Amino acid sequence: MRVLVARGRELGVAAYLVKPVKRAELLEAIHATGAGATEAVEPTAAPRTEIATGARALRILLAEDSADNILLIQAYLRHSGHVADLAGNGEVAVQKFIAGTYDVVLMDVQMPVMDGYSATRRIREWERANGAGPVPILALTAHALPEEVRKSLDAGCTAHLTKPIRKDTLLRAIEEHTAEPASVPVDSGVAELVPGFLANRRKDVGAITASVEQGDYENVRILGHNMKGSGGGYGFARITEIGALLEGAAARKANSEIRAHCAELDRYLKHLHVKANSP
Repeated sequence: MRVLVARGRELGVAAYLVKPVKRAELLEAIHATGAGATEAVEPTAAPRTEIATGARALRILLAEDSADNILLIQAYLRHSGHVADLAGNGEVAVQKFIAGTYDVVLMDVQMPVMDGYSATRRIREWERANGAGPVPILALTAHALPEEVRKSLDAGCTAHLTKPIRKDTLLRAIEEHTAEPASVPVDSGVAELVPGFLANRRKDVGAITASVEQGDYENVRILGHNMKGSGGGYGFARITEIGALLEGAAARKANSEIRAHCAELDRYLKHLHVKANSP
């Protein structure tokens, strides 16, 4: 960043902003340059976002057969206000899900009797058959390879979390995937543009899928780059993150990674759609 700012100063650039640009930063830069300030300013790093206090308590279905992992996750959730209901295998998890009401499912993918992949498929089948919106299912696994991520997403999981999982990673993932779209901080001047932005991202899912089939990695890279540079500006930091992952995977021509990230984008957008239309 310092090298880029210095280069911009040499060229006479008045200010230097990093995409996705926040409205306040843009207005401040315009005001500063209009007032005669000519020195490029390096933006300060955004402060780390902490887990929101006072957030609504969630009912969580924890499908896990390891006593050690159960105790660890329960410790992570202890002061969150969330309540975890335990299921020792996938079959029990499906039964409890159908009988109860949950805000999110933490699904270990390797369990006895029925594994997490099969349990997730059964849950998604039940949701479709009963006209229920998809509850976020976060896969918990020790495998981080792209093909393992894709396997989780293809089974119907909303996201893929790698063990050993840290407390802040778990709580942020729960918060991200259970937040109502209305709670996403979107500037009032941008809100009217959000439906069109999301509609275009849904088109991107199809375009990325087609591009991968044709081996057009450059188009995937461009689409990912555009998402990376715009998602946060519309209030969707997750789209910025997925865009960066797509851009990187396309640069490496990593077919399976691209498909996995595209599937993640698709599921994220579908979750937003269902939440936005919930009564």
